[in-house]
Amino acid sequence: MTMPIPTVSALIVSYNREDDLRTSIASLFATEWPSLEIIVVDNASSDGAAAVAESFPGVQVVRNSDNRGFAEGVNQAYALSTGDYVALINNDAVVARDWIEGLVAFLEARPDAAAAGGKVYFWDDENPLAATSNRYWAHTTVDPKTAFTTAHLDAKDGIREVATLSGALVMIRRRAIEEVGLPFLEPTFFTYYEETDFFARSIRRGWKLWYTDEPVGWHRLRASSNSRVYPYHFHMERNRLLLAWRNFPDDVLEAELRRTARRAADEWLSHPLAALAGKDEERRARRDAWLWLLRNRPLLVRQRSRTMRGGQRYDEVVEAVEARATYYGHERPEVAGLVPVAARYVVDVGCAAGHLGAALKRARPHVQVRGVEPTAGPAARARVVLDDVLEGGAEDELPPSWPAPDCVIFADVLEHLVDPWGTLRAWRARMTPGGTLVISLPNVGHRSVMGGLVRGAFRYVPAGVLDRTHLRFFTRASAIDLIEQAGFRVTHFERVIDGPRAAVSRLGRAAERVLPRRSLRGGDALAWLADLDTVQFLFTAEPIE
Repeated sequence: MTMPIPTVSALIVSYNREDDLRTSIASLFATEWPSLEIIVVDNASSDGAAAVAESFPGVQVVRNSDNRGFAEGVNQAYALSTGDYVALINNDAVVARDWIEGLVAFLEARPDAAAAGGKVYFWDDENPLAATSNRYWAHTTVDPKTAFTTAHLDAKDGIREVATLSGALVMIRRRAIEEVGLPFLEPTFFTYYEETDFFARSIRRGWKLWYTDEPVGWHRLRASSNSRVYPYHFHMERNRLLLAWRNFPDDVLEAELRRTARRAADEWLSHPLAALAGKDEERRARRDAWLWLLRNRPLLVRQRSRTMRGGQRYDEVVEAVEARATYYGHERPEVAGLVPVAARYVVDVGCAAGHLGAALKRARPHVQVRGVEPTAGPAARARVVLDDVLEGGAEDELPPSWPAPDCVIFADVLEHLVDPWGTLRAWRARMTPGGTLVISLPNVGHRSVMGGLVRGAFRYVPAGVLDRTHLRFFTRASAIDLIEQAGFRVTHFERVIDGPRAAVSRLGRAAERVLPRRSLRGGDALAWLADLDTVQFLFTAEPIE
């Protein structure tokens, strides 16, 4: 029996830019999707944009007498739509011919996904439309403690779970919209962050979001509002904080409001004349955004009481999403760099989706990389890019057809095992004589953990040193004990330092330069300071004969 073809409703909010709108609508018709409805809401354009939309047969057009903003325009279009899927299309965005077909198929295969968005290429006078050699926006990340978003440029993503998506070109499941609750997009946002808020509410209620590098689209770089400094910065700052009010847990919201208030006070104190004169448009916009929040606290409280009913903590959900994306999709160049140049047969234990091994094979075509991965989905993806994959645990027997490895990688795996000592001893027997063991281990002596212990806290989190799936915890000394007790000798040691911002970081980096290599266990002050700033320890080791 043939399954019915899902209906797709393409929603476009138009404000001037009639030529771009014509190109955008034409690209939707070019997809030839058999069950497509296009709805355009025009926000009182001063050019012929509304007439352009009406010139296409079958396109529904709503003419507003004033500019009601992107969020309310989308809500108007959504109220008229009937599609199983809703596509948000900016009026200056263009889709590839397979865009609808590809994203519908992607979402049909993932019933727990609220939405999916793909790679979006730049399009302007220097970047021709429909060219796939242009630079592009890949996935977008959001900081769950500040609500700042980052669009990653030219990132080699493939398929990646994300915590938010760009609203320029995105396909959304209607059932997710109805379950998350109307209004679809909150009109208070007017423009910017409205889709980020919807996606925040979605993942808090258990829905998933996906980025995929296929199919693709194009988005014109010139932005109608970015050229107007004050409105852009006002809405970006106000709406960032509005999203925090609607989605952040109490403690995270309070911390961000305090930080923002301190920054506002610092700007007034450091630039009092500019603040009074209002000459600095960006500072004035941020100040006015802060004043708007102060004046509209009753509105914020009402919205928060509605959006915070039920659901998970936003910061924990975002951290969990990023942890999964990083675990299954990170190439780990700092680990790959420790694989000896002479290595020929490498086994990556806990290979996830095979990104580390694939990067190693690209850099060294002579190397064979096989993986061990207990999770079926990542194991299947790794099997495509590696020489072979065993779907199983680190303790399982290897297939008899595999050659004895001359290098074995444990990249953030041993801390998840019940008996890492026994596991390493078993792998020592499988390796070739003189082989190399490469290990990455999180450092429980990191300042974030030590600071929590001083306050009596040892809080597990979705990712990081205190990942809730960790069964074992290691300091520098106990990590070395683990390696030596399994019958190996450490041949190389280095630290992954997590940032140069704090004074302790500068001291830690100085310690790295000064500390002699003679003492891996060095207990002096410099070594201790370096450990405080070390997120991960990296080791290479060789079997003791």
